[in-house]
Amino acid sequence: MKGRKSLGFQLMLSFIITSIIPIVLMNLFSYYNTTGIVRDSITEMTDYNLEQTSSSVSTSLESYQDVLYQIYSDDEVIELVDKLNNGENIVVSKNQLQRKLRGYFYVKDYIRSITVVTTTGTSVFWDAITGSSAQNSWMIPYGMNSRELYETVSQADNICLLPSKKAATMANTENYLFHIGRKIVDYNHRNKQIGVIVMSIDETLLKEVCGGGRNRENSFNFIVDRDGYIISFPDPGQVGRQIEDYSINGEGQYEDFVRASGQYEGEKIMIHTLYDEETGWTVVNVVNQDRTFARLNTQQSLLIGILAASLIFLAVMIRFFTKNLTGSVRKVVSVMRDVEEGKRDSRIRIDSKMPREVETIAVQYNNMMDRLDESVRKEQELGRQKQKAEIAALEAQINPHFLYNILDTINWIAIGKKDFEISRAISALAAIMRYGIDNSNGVVTIRDEYEWLKQYLLLQQTRLRDGFESRISIQPEAMDIKVHKLLIQPFVENAVMHGFKGIHRKAVLGVEIEARGESGLKIEIYDNGRGMPEEIAARLNRGEFPETDGKSHIGMKNAMERIKIYYGASSQVHIESRENEYTRVIIRIQETSGDTADEDNCSGR
Repeated sequence: MKGRKSLGFQLMLSFIITSIIPIVLMNLFSYYNTTGIVRDSITEMTDYNLEQTSSSVSTSLESYQDVLYQIYSDDEVIELVDKLNNGENIVVSKNQLQRKLRGYFYVKDYIRSITVVTTTGTSVFWDAITGSSAQNSWMIPYGMNSRELYETVSQADNICLLPSKKAATMANTENYLFHIGRKIVDYNHRNKQIGVIVMSIDETLLKEVCGGGRNRENSFNFIVDRDGYIISFPDPGQVGRQIEDYSINGEGQYEDFVRASGQYEGEKIMIHTLYDEETGWTVVNVVNQDRTFARLNTQQSLLIGILAASLIFLAVMIRFFTKNLTGSVRKVVSVMRDVEEGKRDSRIRIDSKMPREVETIAVQYNNMMDRLDESVRKEQELGRQKQKAEIAALEAQINPHFLYNILDTINWIAIGKKDFEISRAISALAAIMRYGIDNSNGVVTIRDEYEWLKQYLLLQQTRLRDGFESRISIQPEAMDIKVHKLLIQPFVENAVMHGFKGIHRKAVLGVEIEARGESGLKIEIYDNGRGMPEEIAARLNRGEFPETDGKSHIGMKNAMERIKIYYGASSQVHIESRENEYTRVIIRIQETSGDTADEDNCSGR
């Protein structure tokens, strides 16, 4: 009797062997399987986050490069720098240049200093940190004088990026700046070096693009340049430091640096990197795996403890937690696949049953997608604002009324001297300028374009002493169709300026405009000039713009892209040409609605 076990014991032992152990094993298997899914999802989302962060960094840098371009291509800036190089009115020129630089501080939020260094070593700047044009906040801490700065920037082929370093401390506020440099280009004398320009930008911009240090207990991003210098880091004290024994592809060095910086000491971390060839910067993502999976381990231990006390309760708990966890992960993966297939508006639905870790992932993913959509929207808006700003800048360079009055005065002088040829030319020039400046990007009728074209050709024929014959044919039905102003001007100018160059036969320029009903409008510009090889015309039709005979075809490219922007993919520009015989440009577009609101937007009102 003593050697026998009770039925209850045997049943319990059998129940444990046949029920509890398999359930425990199944639970463990489910746990590790779920953990692997979560780890893979985190890796996939981390890689996606790196790509989006790198893209956002590039987009932000491009927007500041656009401002830099506006400065170094400004004719007035070029003229003032040239005067400083030549020693002309140095004090006045420096003051005027400082005021000009100061005006660009309001274009972007994080600009802290703009510095111009001439070839003679003269430094002109405006500094928002010191609020001064006499005290520079970053060059002395940077350990670089004007001559060294000029040599460093001028040797770069395009944009020169200088790493972040600590600048002057003002009002107990520490400032960390990185810098974008570029040679100043005089487009009238491309080989002439006249100076460099450096824009200093607050490192806070990069920190915010990288996530602003949010949720640093779980993960954070930082940026390293090609020489191992820290460009941006959640802890400002690390900015400007150099990683020892740096190698672009060595992830172990990043882990050593993160641990040495006091982040995640003694914990298991995962490093992901993404290198940008254009900037030479590496975006580094650091994920704390211990904290990410600690809650899952605690949860699983709790489930196993509950299983020992009650099989039914444990079964319910296993079913509850496993179903919620795997189901939530599947939701995340399903939405990510939808986004991968192009459904960018898909979002993870968060409910009260979702585990905290997965809920954190879901919230971060939704926020990341919202930021991505907002970034795309801002980029599109930036493009529109840039276009308006460029047009406004051109319109603001010269007071149109002043020019009109001056031209009118010259016209009356010519009439007084009975020089009617000059009078006609001046009247045509005034009409062309008024047409081009007033609402320069607006919508007009073909009739308006025709009147402009007659004035334009009158001036060109006057300039060339009737060196070509013009033939204009416009259907009466097309006269009231509306198009964007100066739509055909680049093509006509290209024919006159380049097509007739070097030919010895009678030059002929033809313009034909036909209304094609529902098919829209057909515009044809023809010249019997020098033409081009057929293979070059074919490449232009494919959207390729090779440099030929020292020309980059940039004007043709801009004109064709402008038509695509205004009239969409349905528009068409086709070029036919034969060398030493002719060139024909055929434009097909749909009639614009000519809506008043669109016209107001184009004119900047």
